[in-house]
Amino acid sequence: PPACALLPRFRSPPSAAQNQATQDEAARLFARSNELARAGRNAEAVAPAEQGVALRLQQYGPDHALTAAAQNGLGATYRNNGRYAEAETMIRRGLATRQKLYGPEHLDVAI
Repeated sequence: PPACALLPRFRSPPSAAQNQATQDEAARLFARSNELARAGRNAEAVAPAEQGVALRLQQYGPDHALTAAAQNGLGATYRNNGRYAEAETMIRRGLATRQKLYGPEHLDVAI
């Protein structure tokens, strides 16, 4: 094979338009999840919340405030469905990220 075929393939970074589209899609998913939960359709609210967290992780990684907020929201959605172990795990992940970002005394870390 040609030498260039042996080089790892790197994706170019996403464009500003792609980043905005991902942010918009995540916001749409969270809004849909919240709408479903307010309508008492808690089981249906899980999938869009999970998809939103996946987008936040993809776009920002695990150590970002928006990812932490998304994880906290998913944890609340799990809690509303009686999925307490998953809720605790997700909420603790978000809390750990906020502690790392802001320190243990910050208001966004207070429980």
